[in-house]
Amino acid sequence: MEMQSVKSSTILAIGWENNTLRITFNNRTYSYSNVPKNVFDEMVLSESVGKYFHAHIKNNYKGLGE
Repeated sequence: MEMQSVKSSTILAIGWENNTLRITFNNRTYSYSNVPKNVFDEMVLSESVGKYFHAHIKNNYKGLGE
């Protein structure tokens, strides 16, 4: 999966492939399954990646630490 760096104080990079969103935080990487591509696209374009994560991903998709 190709990861792209983002400007955030807590998130280093994000990537999406086959409905899996991968987020690398400062201390750990998590994969979230069944995430539509448009959610990833919105996150990339959001003014704050961290705020988008907390509002739209954290409590809506199950994340597994790697």
